[in-house]
Amino acid sequence: MSSWVVAASSTGFSSPSRTPARSSWSGTSRSPRGAPHGGGPPRGGPVAGVAAGLDALATTGPTAEWTVLLACDLADPLPALGRLVAAWAHALHTDAVDTDEHDGWCLADASGHPQWLFGIHRTASLRRALDRFESPRDRSMHSLLAESTLVTVPAGDDDVADIDTWTDHARWVETLEGRG
Repeated sequence: MSSWVVAASSTGFSSPSRTPARSSWSGTSRSPRGAPHGGGPPRGGPVAGVAAGLDALATTGPTAEWTVLLACDLADPLPALGRLVAAWAHALHTDAVDTDEHDGWCLADASGHPQWLFGIHRTASLRRALDRFESPRDRSMHSLLAESTLVTVPAGDDDVADIDTWTDHARWVETLEGRG
């Protein structure tokens, strides 16, 4: 699985740069900053993808305080991403939430399960979590974020739906065409 890794700051998301990053494995995806990266070693798992993405971003400029993680197989992430970013931005600018206590925000599906790969995380917290592992290969997102303090933002199942099969794909093509 590949993941999009986007650096964010309190003033917004980082602009794409054209600085290529180097990786020890080949990949076909591009980070929004324009740095090519693999999702990690083939079949390395999502944590390997996060590590590869953060490493690629580290070569393109200063490290942003916040990083957005999005799974690459989300069906229609933009509406829920907008709500997540709005909740995060509101929390940063209000006294109602002590953001210093939190490592990040992520969506929670209708049953309350955190969606680890649909979130905004402190970059330093992600790095510290990755440093606990000898290797990020074959690690779960749950194990990566087990010691993190996360705020979950409720979401519907369609908000966090992913496309794993051709049947899922056909359903989402029909759903999205029906919206247009």
